[in-house]
Amino acid sequence: MKKRLLIFFNAVLMFTGVHGVNQLSTEGSMDQQVDNPEHPDVMHIITLGQSLSMGYIATPLCNDVESEQALMFKRVRTQDFGYIYGISKAEYAANQEQYDNDFYASFVKLTEAGGYGAGKAWESASPKEYETPCAGIAEGLYNAFKEEGRNDIPFKVLFTAPGIGGTVIPGPYAAGERIFERCIKDVQKAKALCDSLGLTYKVSHIVWMQGEGNGATSIASYSSELANLMNLYNTRIKCITGQEDDVEVVNYQTTLNKGINGTQTQYPAIAQFQLAENNPLIHMGAPIYNLEFAADNVHLTGLSSRMIGNSMGRIIYRLFKKTYTLFKPVETRISGNTLVLIFDRDIVFDADNLTANGHDISEIATNAGFFAKDSEGHDVISSVTLGADERSIVIECSTRPTTLYYGFNEPDSYTLGGFVREKEQSAAYLENKLNVYMPVQVIDIQDMKE
Repeated sequence: MKKRLLIFFNAVLMFTGVHGVNQLSTEGSMDQQVDNPEHPDVMHIITLGQSLSMGYIATPLCNDVESEQALMFKRVRTQDFGYIYGISKAEYAANQEQYDNDFYASFVKLTEAGGYGAGKAWESASPKEYETPCAGIAEGLYNAFKEEGRNDIPFKVLFTAPGIGGTVIPGPYAAGERIFERCIKDVQKAKALCDSLGLTYKVSHIVWMQGEGNGATSIASYSSELANLMNLYNTRIKCITGQEDDVEVVNYQTTLNKGINGTQTQYPAIAQFQLAENNPLIHMGAPIYNLEFAADNVHLTGLSSRMIGNSMGRIIYRLFKKTYTLFKPVETRISGNTLVLIFDRDIVFDADNLTANGHDISEIATNAGFFAKDSEGHDVISSVTLGADERSIVIECSTRPTTLYYGFNEPDSYTLGGFVREKEQSAAYLENKLNVYMPVQVIDIQDMKE
């Protein structure tokens, strides 16, 4: 019965393509779905946040994703119908059902457009329609499953991006507000379409890409607001889908550089990391400090946007396979003035793949991004070396340290980044390799073993 339903679904997809996408090949995918009974037919990944979740400003790459299993509705971006239909908000409100029925009528292959806009954009923070990181996420998943020996992702993945540029939390993300309501509509429409096609469906992940707008928000406040929001989305989504599994959250780490509107704090980055440490449903995907910013020092280049999507796709793959762990020391030892950090993966020091714009790399040239301080707040690091086992870091200090930071000098200073990354590099976009760097974090000396 399930095979007949899948055949029917594939037939429907062949005739429901738009914008030149007339057929979704599913060759090899049926056997892959059969031997993965734990996965539903359609997994929904929602990319939620402000401008970086929209790909705003960066020149888009817009190359097709090889995967035949990556889907969208009429567009990945679902918030602003001004792009798609050339209509105003008033025109949409007057014929909302008509436009929604057309937009959500079918799934089509993920093929993002970029740099357009119909001249009636609803959001001033997003003057054009740019490629979102969704293409990169799909690519990261596809590459990971290919390396596993599969022909493609072993289930269909629906991508939607209902965010708005320039937004702060909770604001439009709160219940009843615009981002929340569009996100919920995406889920309702996806569930209804899957039901009509006899397909199982769930929302698996929210990719959270926000924080620049909350640079002045305290660590405690941002942490509390984000945790409450994700709990709200999880609860509401599960009510719609009927799924038992919680919706897991993967965020890139918003590391604010000195070019972002004069804001020079690590508050969102530290809050996001602490949530990833303590909340079982929130995971840290990657820091952003190693990527290249666009000329405005706020947004990313097209390649960087694609690469951070690739990183998210890889993290989601690890979560599917239950091999994900947060990139931090698993043990920290102190003996006199010497710190030894132990990791659960092979690591290297790599400054070559860091970008200088927005950060002063010369400031971390001798300490690899670590800042140890004594009880009076003085920097005390003498040297930082990688252990011969490639799973440890030795930090020699002039006096016994009481505080250890990685990636920044003080919580209210901008990101400096660091040299520590996973040794293993993954295929990403074309000839580019994915280098997963260690997130900005506070390392608690009180827990160190003598």
